[in-house]
Amino acid sequence: LETLPSIGDGPVDQAAPLWQLVGPNGATASVPHRPRLVTDDLSTRLDAAVAGLGVTQLPAMMMEDELRSGRLVQLLPGWCSHGAVVHAVFPSRRGLLPSVRALLDFLAEKFAALPAD
Repeated sequence: LETLPSIGDGPVDQAAPLWQLVGPNGATASVPHRPRLVTDDLSTRLDAAVAGLGVTQLPAMMMEDELRSGRLVQLLPGWCSHGAVVHAVFPSRRGLLPSVRALLDFLAEKFAALPAD
């Protein structure tokens, strides 16, 4: 991975960008990389990867179609970045709009369907 062109997630002035990976049996690796593009926008990173700009880390649910179609390939099956916590913030359960409830239910379903790794 160190020798491949990459697309990073910032910050732009980070001296030595590292990807922290978790693999089989809890193995870990810190992989330095030199991004040719840095952005915190996931859609931009996806588009750049599909365009061939470099390798990147993205949420699995975001690249399902690209992996299935062959526009992207997974480089290290069995390895992934550390998990992240996702929060949904909304004013109150009282008077919760049906559209907000539908979104929360959709997100819960999608995240529950993701593999643990």
